[in-house]
Amino acid sequence: MTRHSFQLTFVLLCAATFASADVVTMKDGRVVEGKILEDNGTAIKIKLKKGTMSFDHKDIASIEKKATPEDEYKERFAKLDPKSAAGHFELGKWAGGRELEEEAIFHCLAAYRLDPKLDGVAAELTKRDYHLVDGSWLTPDAYYPSIGWIKFEGKWCSPAEHEYRVAVKEVATAAAARDAAKSAVAAVAGKVKKIEARIATENVAMDKIAKLMTKSEADQAATLARFNAAEAKVKTASDKLTAISQKEAPKEGDPPKAPSAAMQAAEKNLAAARAAAEKESKAHTAAKQVFNEQSVQKREVQLRITEIEKEKTDAEKEIATLEVGVKSAQVEVDEAAARAEVLKAAWEKSK
Repeated sequence: MTRHSFQLTFVLLCAATFASADVVTMKDGRVVEGKILEDNGTAIKIKLKKGTMSFDHKDIASIEKKATPEDEYKERFAKLDPKSAAGHFELGKWAGGRELEEEAIFHCLAAYRLDPKLDGVAAELTKRDYHLVDGSWLTPDAYYPSIGWIKFEGKWCSPAEHEYRVAVKEVATAAAARDAAKSAVAAVAGKVKKIEARIATENVAMDKIAKLMTKSEADQAATLARFNAAEAKVKTASDKLTAISQKEAPKEGDPPKAPSAAMQAAEKNLAAARAAAEKESKAHTAAKQVFNEQSVQKREVQLRITEIEKEKTDAEKEIATLEVGVKSAQVEVDEAAARAEVLKAAWEKSK
């Protein structure tokens, strides 16, 4: 049994087991065509070209049988006169028009064997890339290796075309590598922009802290001046109290006297001056603390800016390295393209 007669027998057996196609129309308007494998009365399981699906009967509007090309071919084949070259040829053309390529080739070969001079049969086989060699039709897979051709990505090529096709693929590979390098540059450039945005944010924070520190310095100076003025008032009040005390001090042997109104007023003034000085001292201490805290914040921001700027520097170095890679990849693309052009010219010349 020849290769094609075996394949045709196999197709016929498949056609015998795969009866008419089942056309299932759903209530929502969808139409599904395949082979119903199971029907339990509640749901059906249908085989499609790719995989299977199940549908509930409640969702199905209708199910009808539809003859497949295989079914019709089987009927036509049963009526065929096996000794008729024209009959084989007509069935072959009919099968070819319905994508039954194995059957089409089988019948065209049969027609040629019965009548090699039958008009159109040789053209039909040639159209399918069959080649007549020493009275026998060879398949592409048998013919092309015999003349030194090479199959590349599903297509038979002469050695010259094969070299060109490989070169074209190398150009595409090199271009993909270059584009990947460009994408990497763009990605890191985007990273740099984000880093610059972070630096800008930290600089805004730094400017804000600087303004606050300027105010805090002024607050420190003001509170120190008020504290010094308050301390001067304390000394003045103390000196006055000392003077009054010395003036009103009892002489030796005199009985103690109650503090005079002036003495009491001086003591009250001294207490008030000391309270005011204490208040200003606390205010100055608070101003100093605020300034110190702001100084710490400033150092922290400066440290963050330094760290982020290092990130930026590293990213810019990475970009520089990647750009070298882009240039190198472009050179490879250009060289590969030049090779491809040379090989294309050689292929065109060899035709």
